[in-house]
Amino acid sequence: MAIRKYDIVEDTHSKHIAGLSRLSILIGMDSFSYIVCDNLLRIQVFRMYSLPLGADHTPDWQSFFIDVSASDELLTLVYKEVCIGFAQPLFSLVPEAWYRPGDKKAYLEHLTNLPPNAIIGEDSLPSIQAKNVYYIPTPLQNWVQFRRTNPILRHFVSAISPALRGLLVADQNVVAYLFLEQLFVFYFLEGKLVFANSFKCATAKDVLYYVLLVFDQFKLSQDACPLWLGGIISPETEIYKQLYKYIHNVQLLPPNPGFNPGPKISQLPASYYFAHTAQLGMV
Repeated sequence: MAIRKYDIVEDTHSKHIAGLSRLSILIGMDSFSYIVCDNLLRIQVFRMYSLPLGADHTPDWQSFFIDVSASDELLTLVYKEVCIGFAQPLFSLVPEAWYRPGDKKAYLEHLTNLPPNAIIGEDSLPSIQAKNVYYIPTPLQNWVQFRRTNPILRHFVSAISPALRGLLVADQNVVAYLFLEQLFVFYFLEGKLVFANSFKCATAKDVLYYVLLVFDQFKLSQDACPLWLGGIISPETEIYKQLYKYIHNVQLLPPNPGFNPGPKISQLPASYYFAHTAQLGMV
């Protein structure tokens, strides 16, 4: 069963102007979330679902999409523009000089055993002259095709990296972006993406461990190097408090320029939906 963790709809939202609005979806390994922006880039809806797990403790995508398609009318509307980001952990950044388009699957096979009919996506990251190659689970691809709206598809790392580069002013920056129990950590050096990876995190201590691991790997100062937080983290959470004990320059990601949340959604930190607006900002 699809469980709504956040369900915020502004009083000014109208489904009747969907044809003028933009939908931005993020699909992680533990969550499915989206925002709806109207034609003035006012954020009218923020929803997040936790994903049901099957017997093998992996997301039961088929049950989720059946459930959410029947229960969430906003996902059945036709929008002016739809962006979908796959926040899947199986991805690999490959230098363009080494990239071979006909052998995409090979770049992921060292990470896991892929099914014979595995669907592999790719994005270009011109700022680092690389390709992002990633696995798309078949139920996700089927749902996207079922929508028949020709959405813009990207991996989460590909979508958020350009927006982050535009915000980070220090020479060294670490970014931690948390879904529910899925963490992405980035390291930027002089505006260039050097490291990106995904981790499963069940507790605040897990998040702390992986963030400090990146600080240690790149010999970063816990006093000077900024740590930017995005996703489902706020100063009231245990995760934020644990990180602040060890890293002295902790900040939430600010709003993306041009997007304006309504009065209800503005009660949430802008970092909750930073990646959703980053996707729309790339179009």
